[in-house]
Amino acid sequence: AFVVAAVWYGMARVDWPALWDAIASANAMWIFAAVVATLASHLIRAHRWRLLIADGMRIPLRAAFSATIIGYMFNNIIPRSGELARPWVLARRESRPLSAMIASIVVERIIDGVTLAVIVVVLAVTGREIVERLLPEYTAVGLIAAITIPVVALVVAIVLAVRTTLGESFLNLIGRWIPAKVIARLRIVLADFKAGAHVGNARSGSMVAVYAVLIWLGYALGVYFGFLAFGFDMTYGLGAQAALMVLGITSIGITIAPTPGAFLVYHSFCIAVLTVVFGVPDEPATAFALVSHGAPYIAVTTLGAVYALLENVGFGTMMRAGRPPGMAPKDQRTEGPKDL
Repeated sequence: AFVVAAVWYGMARVDWPALWDAIASANAMWIFAAVVATLASHLIRAHRWRLLIADGMRIPLRAAFSATIIGYMFNNIIPRSGELARPWVLARRESRPLSAMIASIVVERIIDGVTLAVIVVVLAVTGREIVERLLPEYTAVGLIAAITIPVVALVVAIVLAVRTTLGESFLNLIGRWIPAKVIARLRIVLADFKAGAHVGNARSGSMVAVYAVLIWLGYALGVYFGFLAFGFDMTYGLGAQAALMVLGITSIGITIAPTPGAFLVYHSFCIAVLTVVFGVPDEPATAFALVSHGAPYIAVTTLGAVYALLENVGFGTMMRAGRPPGMAPKDQRTEGPKDL
């Protein structure tokens, strides 16, 4: 409700003819480049995902990319649904345990959380006054704590579950009150989760870190190309540092967004950082927020719909299946392209 009110308040001050003029004047070539940068980041994410799966390099890159884009499409329709759709699609297609696929997503989100925490720390240290002015309810230290503490807690919890016997001990404890068949199934799920929650050897771990940088670099390039599309580089002097600031702040909004595709939340954070920090007027700031969100949203949702049709995936399919039908023999699964 607060986000809706904030956006409504911001929109009420907008000169609508000037807003449409700003959108119409945007350079389509740079908008297209921003979309390509976003899709390239998703492709790198799909490849990195294979490194987080046991024997994952046997999975075709196109299969991982298809599942990734389908997941983003689901997120654009129902918040967070893509976090389950993505592993479900790949588990079905590649006859993998669903719990192992979910574990790989958990590890991926931890990596994303650590990366975002690093970005927030850098922003809070290098631009402390800016951050506190933009988010007055937080001090720089408070913002760092709000981002890093949950990430650290999640990392510790996963490490304890995967690297110790605490998971088995917990199942033994609750086994006094829960039927043995249920406990047996939970043990299988825990074993699959442990198998899926890994980063492989040291070389794989270093490559995962490299890909994390490349993914966020792609996102930052998308923001910077948006600046070029609207001429913010020439008019307001916005460059790479400003792109990182916008990326960091809007990523916080996307992380906490309760709306499909971070609608309104992204826009409110983006408009705020452009107007408050960089002095961009309301109309071009709003135009940038609408286009920088809308163009990738449309591209990813459309591509995700195409992949979903090819994979025969939908909300109804997932609900009826209950578990990935890919657990059946390979010849019963929907076949698809083998690699890029």
